Amino acid sequence: MIPNNLLRPANSSKENVPPPGPQQLMQKQSQTQIDNLQQQHQHQINNIQQQHQKQINSMQCTTGIAISAIYNSKS
Repeated sequence: MIPNNLLRPANSSKENVPPPGPQQLMQKQSQTQIDNLQQQHQHQINNIQQQHQKQINSMQCTTGIAISAIYNSKS
């Protein structure tokens, strides 16, 4: 049989800490909501950046073709 003192968790010095109250639970819930919103916004920002990069690449390609056509027409 294992003695009781070995069954205690490593943080047994905090044994007398009361469970979180309503305010702590609300703070944790609020922080979770903030974290979720930040993650959603970061995904949206990443998507917008990818879309813009695709548009820029397309414009650069079109510009290159146009410049090439102008150059070739003058030679």
